[in-house]
Amino acid sequence: WYSIPILVIVLAVAAYLIGLSLWSRSSLSHWKAQEYDVAQTGYEGQMTWTKIGIERWVAHYNRGTTLVRQGQTDEGVAELRTAFDLVPKATEVQPGRLEPFSYECRVRVNLAIGIEIQGDVQAAAGAYANAATIYQEAEETVAPCQTASNSSQNQSDDQNQSDNKDQSSNQNQSGDQQQSGKQSDNPADQNKERVEDKKQKAEEQSQEQGDQQQDQQQDQQDKGSKDQQTNPSPSP
Repeated sequence: WYSIPILVIVLAVAAYLIGLSLWSRSSLSHWKAQEYDVAQTGYEGQMTWTKIGIERWVAHYNRGTTLVRQGQTDEGVAELRTAFDLVPKATEVQPGRLEPFSYECRVRVNLAIGIEIQGDVQAAAGAYANAATIYQEAEETVAPCQTASNSSQNQSDDQNQSDNKDQSSNQNQSGDQQQSGKQSDNPADQNKERVEDKKQKAEEQSQEQGDQQQDQQQDQQDKGSKDQQTNPSPSP
């Protein structure tokens, strides 16, 4: 009789864990079938049941990813930020570098993708300066999850921009590294490289946009000065 309460608690916990796991798998199957609205409903229900349970970050991560996939980027990024705050922090394999396939890096990768999409929206609207700032945030979010060899490669490329001989040698080395399957398996490497390209283009377009605005302002000033010369107004 004394063991009955303990047995009831154990059975309740087991039913909770098994039921939540099966529920999560069902939502995932709907997500893979591109039934995102059904999957989102399931993840929202799981958020309620995991408020006081284990792995609270998972439901936020899944819901945020689903929202981003459906085009609700701002709301999805907010959910992914919540998941990032709750996810267990990964261990450093090197100073400033996290284990690439940890839970934290999974959240970082999807969060960076959501932020990148927000930057794409700004770039499409012509706000290139804002887009470059957002791309910078996306790059910084995913950077700790890069492969360690890829990080050292980027640093060496930056240092050797002023030395043509060393630069050509490092380019050969980077080509060998890119051919290795281990580096290509890490989504953080691909994401960061893509965001860097977008940020560079946004910065260039922002600079061109600023130059054009300066030219227009100068033209308006020149036109105004000519009008004052040809049509002088009486002084009081």
